Amino acid sequence: YYPLLESTTNVVSASPVDLPGTVDVEFRADITENAVIPLIIDFYDVTAVENTAIDSFHWDFGDGNTSSEQHPTHSYADYGVYTVSLIVYGAEASDSLTKENYITNLLYDAIINEIIQNPLQVNDSEGEWFEVFNPTTFDIDLEGWTIKDVSTSQNPADAENHIISTSIIIEPGEYIVLGINSNMSTNGGVTVDYQYSDISLMNSSDALILIDPYGNTRDSVAYDNGATFPDPNGASMALLDPDLDNSLGSNWVQSTLAYGDGDKGTPGRANFFAEMSFDDATDNSITFNKEDSSDWTLPENQDHISDNIVITRQNSQG
Repeated sequence: YYPLLESTTNVVSASPVDLPGTVDVEFRADITENAVIPLIIDFYDVTAVENTAIDSFHWDFGDGNTSSEQHPTHSYADYGVYTVSLIVYGAEASDSLTKENYITNLLYDAIINEIIQNPLQVNDSEGEWFEVFNPTTFDIDLEGWTIKDVSTSQNPADAENHIISTSIIIEPGEYIVLGINSNMSTNGGVTVDYQYSDISLMNSSDALILIDPYGNTRDSVAYDNGATFPDPNGASMALLDPDLDNSLGSNWVQSTLAYGDGDKGTPGRANFFAEMSFDDATDNSITFNKEDSSDWTLPENQDHISDNIVITRQNSQG
């Protein structure tokens, strides 16, 4: 007979394994840049969590205020740049994330410093330009800003507008030129950093306005056909000092230094230079900072050099 064989099957038993809990913090905000007070922002926790329960949240908004909500709404009461952090505490793991300078809420003071509305060497439609100065300690990007031109005889609804469509960075203390024509061979010989369109400056009375992307008027100059402002032909109107109120015509003068093809102005640099004096008996030179320590001598009939230089003058005995 045939013996009965017992069939056996190998059985593998599994025990539950406790996987470690993980927390990977992430967050976002619906607004990260603006220029308004108060600035109200919705913050969202988008933390990735595995194998653990979340116990609590701790937000720090960088202005002295905190929150324990998962998705808080916070109101910034002052202008500034703010670092935001979030700590998420889990039952088995915790994590934190800090975003440096995450919220920027600043009013950028860009100053209209020089205007040529009536060039002589080229047509107005080719040679008009104006200069903007950055008096702050941080870069200003003019992308998204609006240039508005409103004649005093014009209905404000018919004002000319141009939205700056590319990134134009003005570094601290820098002057940049915005003009109707960037071609130096046809614009009177001026270097234009940004070419705008749809803006035509009146030779008599007009208002030039800069508006930031959030609708704030950052600067405006309304010249008045010579009543209080200069009314030059072939020269720019130049602000005496960027620290002065540029809405007052008494703080503007007519430029006297020639540029390019012969119109007067100082596009892209300071309008005026510090006065220098020599004592005939003792002083033969004035020294400025220059990295390569080069000495420069002013050529005959030239009254300035655009650099940090050492100016040397021969004494009366030669």
